[in-house]
Amino acid sequence: MERFVCLSSAEPDQISPALLRDLGMTAQQLYGSPQNIAAAAEKLCADRGGKICRLPFCNTLESEALGASVRLDERGARVPQPPYASTADLPARFSLSSPRINATLAAVRALTGQSLCVAYGVTGVFTILSQLIPMGALFKSLRRDEGRELLKRMEDACVDYAARAWRAGARILSYADPVATVDIVGSRTFSMHVAPSVRRLISGVRLCCPGMTVFLCGKMTQSLLDAGAVRCDAVPAAGGRSFEQALLTAVGEGADVWGLGCLNCLAAPCRALYRIGFIQQEDR
Repeated sequence: MERFVCLSSAEPDQISPALLRDLGMTAQQLYGSPQNIAAAAEKLCADRGGKICRLPFCNTLESEALGASVRLDERGARVPQPPYASTADLPARFSLSSPRINATLAAVRALTGQSLCVAYGVTGVFTILSQLIPMGALFKSLRRDEGRELLKRMEDACVDYAARAWRAGARILSYADPVATVDIVGSRTFSMHVAPSVRRLISGVRLCCPGMTVFLCGKMTQSLLDAGAVRCDAVPAAGGRSFEQALLTAVGEGADVWGLGCLNCLAAPCRALYRIGFIQQEDR
């Protein structure tokens, strides 16, 4: 099995100024309206000639619900700076609910009503926290029980959020944590904190969302493999199939955890999907 190398410099299923012009709307009109969100996702899917719609269009929904100020414009949504200075300033309760989240979940219901398969992206725990507090404060807290409790609280909030997406009709949960791969946090922090956190979160999703397929970002999968935290088994795909077609077949066959590929490359040829199995600490 070849090492996964991320070649994506941009996400194709994302909003662009040209798309907004085609749809006759502004960024502000898009992000707050279930109908507009669904229309944009459907157009992106149709332009690709596929059946998998990807939502949301950014990774700021969770942090916005927890107090971050999000800048919305034609280039997308982003958090200019963390709203809190330390872990002590964070909300006492992590509730991932907001008008923009509610609009996005309503769009999921509209798309699944059109027989489209929605891949719903939940932002990784460390990326959410990095949008809320400085990274130095986050990693300093991990040396204490306070930090480990913080991770567990955010994991539980993400599982609850995934369950809401599942109830809305999403059939694939896409999980990525861009700031928490081995090359960024280092092997020790990854093995001690990131890998166990991902395992707990995915276990919670599988318990709360029966039948939901989970897809792990290729960079995260490779980091988990490098840390010895997962097993990865190749499942050959039928000849001539695209990655999207192979994934749709996997979704139809029942819940599982897949990884090592990239949802930014749905139209690419696919020789195999990779089934992921987490290795419990006591199994090593």
